[in-house]
Amino acid sequence: MRDIRRPKACPANGVLDAQFAEALRFDGVGAVSARGTSRYLYDYAEPMRSEMLDLLFLPGYAASIQVLKVEIGGDAQSGFGTEPSHRRSEDQVACNRSRAFWLVREARRRNPSLSVLAAAWALPAWLGLENASQIGFYNSDTIDYIVSWIRCANETGAGAVEYVGSRPRAIVVDQLGQSQGHPGPPLSWSEDLRTALDAAGFSTSLVLPDAEYDPSVKLPEPGAAMAGGAVGLHYPCFLSLPELRSSPLALWSTEDAGVTADWPGAACAGRLVNTNLVRMNVTSTIVRSLAWALHPALPGARDGLLLATEPWSGAYSIQDPLWTLAHTTRFTEAGWYVLPLQSGATGHLKKGGTFVTYLSPSRDEFTLVVEKLQAKCGTCAGSITGAEELVFTLAGGLEELSNMSNDTSDTSETELSNDDSTNQSDVDDDEVQGFANASNETNATANVTQDGLAFFLTNRTHKMLRLPPLPVSGGSFRFVAEADTIYTVTSRNDTEVPAIQDRSLEVGPFPVPYRDDFERYEEDEPRSLLDTPGYFADYGGSFQVSHDPAYFPNMVLKQWIMEKAGSNRWTSASDPITLIGHRLANVAVTVDVFLPRDQPQEPVRLGIQGAWAGGCLSTAGSVRELAQVQEESCDAKTAQDFVLERSTGQIVIASGLSMAKSCLTAHTCMPGPHTDPTVCARPCGSQRSNQTWAWEADGSLRLRERPDLCLTRGKESMPSLHLANCAEPVLPTQRFVETGDLPLYAGVCLRLAPRSGSAGEPSLMACRAAVATAYGWARTPPAAAPGAWSQVGPRRGCSPTALLPRLAPGTVSAWLPRAPRCAQESTGKRWLPLMQRTALAWWRL
Repeated sequence: MRDIRRPKACPANGVLDAQFAEALRFDGVGAVSARGTSRYLYDYAEPMRSEMLDLLFLPGYAASIQVLKVEIGGDAQSGFGTEPSHRRSEDQVACNRSRAFWLVREARRRNPSLSVLAAAWALPAWLGLENASQIGFYNSDTIDYIVSWIRCANETGAGAVEYVGSRPRAIVVDQLGQSQGHPGPPLSWSEDLRTALDAAGFSTSLVLPDAEYDPSVKLPEPGAAMAGGAVGLHYPCFLSLPELRSSPLALWSTEDAGVTADWPGAACAGRLVNTNLVRMNVTSTIVRSLAWALHPALPGARDGLLLATEPWSGAYSIQDPLWTLAHTTRFTEAGWYVLPLQSGATGHLKKGGTFVTYLSPSRDEFTLVVEKLQAKCGTCAGSITGAEELVFTLAGGLEELSNMSNDTSDTSETELSNDDSTNQSDVDDDEVQGFANASNETNATANVTQDGLAFFLTNRTHKMLRLPPLPVSGGSFRFVAEADTIYTVTSRNDTEVPAIQDRSLEVGPFPVPYRDDFERYEEDEPRSLLDTPGYFADYGGSFQVSHDPAYFPNMVLKQWIMEKAGSNRWTSASDPITLIGHRLANVAVTVDVFLPRDQPQEPVRLGIQGAWAGGCLSTAGSVRELAQVQEESCDAKTAQDFVLERSTGQIVIASGLSMAKSCLTAHTCMPGPHTDPTVCARPCGSQRSNQTWAWEADGSLRLRERPDLCLTRGKESMPSLHLANCAEPVLPTQRFVETGDLPLYAGVCLRLAPRSGSAGEPSLMACRAAVATAYGWARTPPAAAPGAWSQVGPRRGCSPTALLPRLAPGTVSAWLPRAPRCAQESTGKRWLPLMQRTALAWWRL
């Protein structure tokens, strides 16, 4: 990627003409709250919770977020956790289950002008189910689901949802490294969604395709479906195409940056807001993420404007990207005008960097943002910038601001820094009001005084530093812009900002002893949001409070999800896991587990998992005709869900990401390198006699036409999966367990730190599971009997590391794995969701 620089022949000066006729509507700068990243914001006690919400949403204060993108929860893993669904079946709606509505309410309490963009990542399994098969995202069920979510937003007091997007491109990658994303919403589906929104009385506009740019996919065009909407792209970077700039619809970057907590992440975010507009007329940039407020043990980039992972201690910290975004958001409002490149008030600078001018609707106030930031953004190149003097001329009525300055001193002799790459302001510390770190903020007002225009900068060492006012002389003002620095010059009259409390040093251990009897929570109580207990963070599945099935007045924690999302998933499926605790040492964990006696109705689709090693079926490479089928870790991103459809006997690849429905096929596979010719994926129906299977009581999968042949897991030089003669009794490598949509076991795990002095030794996982079988984990007492409570205490067991996320030491998780990792064989019985009784306690040994 080449660096983006201003051609040498172009002037450095800009003309800020308030009467330029072709100004664009500025739609605001925002952030994404999705994929479980905001989970812990709610669990903070006051005043810390209000402090963080003020930092994020209060206009003219800090981040001053103008657009909030939230996830329409789907009860499935969407990145770093699960967002609960408001609708777990077609006829069951519980609006208050999702905390997205709480977050929107709190945001609008602080900024009533906030715009909300909603989009679904994953969806519940029941959506789009026809004839026991899922038919993909774009169907009438999804439309009804989205409309019902918007209705919930209104009913819960969150208010109107101004915009709705499409499903972000799914991140399921095949073994060749190729993404198997969906092609975007068809026009007919967009029109049907528009019709349904209108029928429900909602003026919500569409922002599509809400995915990365794909030149093979036609972008939305003006029409009834897109009225008031926008073209939404992800990570457009420095993409500059004529069809984007000339689009009659507004262009948004609906997910951008991935703002890491360091200065490079901040510089990236600040650059993107300006360069998106300069190069593509992007009128709204939405960065990822609003906050990194999830369990601290989970891995990830920690992208967010706030870091808030310890609600028990109250500690949180402001991240550098918050301040580079604030250079735009603190001094503008959505609905202002932004002057485009051809105006001369927006453009590139000679020595690298960009400038953008915003005007109030009355065109009597302006904000100028100048950036000379250098960091790269993901795969997009950085910029090489140098210090230079800039002169800006006011016109179209703004020149009258000259009369508000008594300072007529000659500023033309301002000298450049000897080092073009310096990050330091050339203003002495005793001349400025403000601060030199990211945990405090200036108390000064931003206005036109008799001294000049309000003037702020942020660089690697100073955050939102207020400089002496810039004098306006002869209708112009000037200053030296240093490298790797962002500036704001504004005529706005803002109220005084109070000092910001530094909470970054208040870190503390998870409180032990800790006990939760769940009695203070309500199950789907209309006015309550407390159905997810404090400090629990769901990584997979969805855990909320429920009534005790053995004693109704008692409250317990229950895992509710009975069906995996299948093709409605957004990323690789996770076992139902909820996390609590952090950096625990010398602790014991006790939990009571209940396995219901009643079995559910037999599902029409059965998931398949190998009993020998607990692996899932997958294709080698993309889901294409004749692709080899093998067994690999269920946690791998390349794993597809293979399900047996009872009605047809076909084993179908349940991935809506493949263009054609594919089935497990025997005998008719083409031989080739590293390919078993007997088992592969082919279009369903093409070889029906070789695609019809019987799942026998002994756990074997046999061709109906050849019941003497069993699907077998290979060893050593043998292919991963192939047909072989069925043994009597069948071999463990010929047995498969039906994961269906239900977990097999329930239990609790504690990640243990390595022994002292054992550098490099991996941490251990101490687990105890309750099962009602002679196989697997509970060969020794206590085993759980279905329909009764069983206590599960701390005990060393084998380590199901492949079934858990990479947890930091000292983390406790309630665990529902799909298959036994310690047993060589299994009965294949299914187990129902986990419930934790009131006797949940942590204590010191």
